[in-house]
Amino acid sequence: MPMVEQTVAAAVAELLPLTGEDDEDRRWELISWLHGYGGRPALDAATHLSGRTEPSHRQAAADIVSQLAAGPRGSAREGPYGDEALALLLSMVEHEQDPQVLGSITTGFGHIGDERCLEHLARLHVHPDATVRFGVTYALVGRPEPVALKLLITLSADSDPDVRDWATFGLGRQTEEDFPRLRDALAARLTDDDPDTLAEAVVGLSLRGDTRAMPALLAALELPLQRHGVDLTTEALYAMAAATADPRLHRHLIADRDARLRQTPDDEVPPQLRAAVILERLRRAPDEQLPEELLAALARYPADGEPG
Repeated sequence: MPMVEQTVAAAVAELLPLTGEDDEDRRWELISWLHGYGGRPALDAATHLSGRTEPSHRQAAADIVSQLAAGPRGSAREGPYGDEALALLLSMVEHEQDPQVLGSITTGFGHIGDERCLEHLARLHVHPDATVRFGVTYALVGRPEPVALKLLITLSADSDPDVRDWATFGLGRQTEEDFPRLRDALAARLTDDDPDTLAEAVVGLSLRGDTRAMPALLAALELPLQRHGVDLTTEALYAMAAATADPRLHRHLIADRDARLRQTPDDEVPPQLRAAVILERLRRAPDEQLPEELLAALARYPADGEPG
């Protein structure tokens, strides 16, 4: 047996008994190795596993082919085994009943990305198990088809917070589509008790200049930084300010700008000069490298004089 086949066989043999929570890290180390180096022998092993009676073996098959030979920042669909991997997942989903296996299959659809998955995703988006619905949501995010957005709108009101969060993320930040039903779905999440889902809704509406997000955005901006998703809140601040020039947002833009300009690595400036350097950076703020989104938002407001 060639060396690669021996190594793949050894990796699969070690992988299959790893079914406990404590085994997850090692399990995914092996699967990741198979993704990158398993090649044709890994595909053959997954094909064999897909017909096993043990659900954990079928799940391993789906996990292996989902990102087989995917290059950096690429997808398995672009790799040499994309068509065969997709064909295997499509054959598996037809009769699979186990929720964990279905979760891996639907997640695999997301990694591979193909419109032939949509029929199965539409059928499974109301599955009683949240693991399956999350896999469906993952697979739908970023897809351009109207049916994918329609399904995400439904899933954004799911009973499971992780499903709602991911679906709201897909509607808000992973598509440039903008129509009333999509905005209404985002607005419905402004009262969500899951903070991540709420943050995604605020960003999605802010990116579209929808002022229904303004109360939640203003409330988030008043929270201590460690108590809210600062990156999402900042993204929403930039977008809403650029779209509306609402005066209530101006001081937050100035505070964000000045905080960025005050950031000086400790090892670059002697302590006795640090205060002077910070003041100088603030004085020449227009020349500093600041996010384009922040500069675009600030441009909507009258000049405010010296930075604060």
